[in-house]
Amino acid sequence: MRVTHVTLAVASGIALVGIIGMVYIANTQTVPQQEVKSTPITTSPPDVQNLPDELEEKPFVEDAIRAGATLSLRDQNLQEVPPYVFERLGIEKLDLSHNTLEGALQAEIRFLSELVVLDLSYNAFTGVPAEIGQLNNLKVLNLSHNNLTGLPYEIGNLQNLTQLDLRGNSAVSKNDIEIIRERLPESTEILVD
Repeated sequence: MRVTHVTLAVASGIALVGIIGMVYIANTQTVPQQEVKSTPITTSPPDVQNLPDELEEKPFVEDAIRAGATLSLRDQNLQEVPPYVFERLGIEKLDLSHNTLEGALQAEIRFLSELVVLDLSYNAFTGVPAEIGQLNNLKVLNLSHNNLTGLPYEIGNLQNLTQLDLRGNSAVSKNDIEIIRERLPESTEILVD
């Protein structure tokens, strides 16, 4: 298990401290990303000592990522998708962009059936599994700037998709794109180079 740092986030008087798989939450379920500042903690800052008494300990898996939440692992130098990502069944937005993810995305992506936005941009993925076509709620799929060599035609099953971004994937054939385009709603915006 790799622990890179302990994170302290303070937003509008709400404190959130993550400590090796546990999160302490005070009167909130989500903290806007722009209001969160991640800082490695080496000592006990005053903010930690003055946390509200009503804090309760909750398992990270159950309560830190709630249904309808966004899970952002953007720019974390990830080389593989952590297995716990596929256990967050209720998340609606998953951002894995700007990492060093390579190979094919795992077929377990199908378990994230509530996803509305999936951002896999700026990685080194070479493939996407056919199971991606099972994400019936997906509206935005960003696969831009990867090393994709092909696309599963099952992407055409995504009838709620409003945007498919394929820019920066020069090895994806025009034939693959056209077959998928024919299967998607006419209103779907497909971005290519």
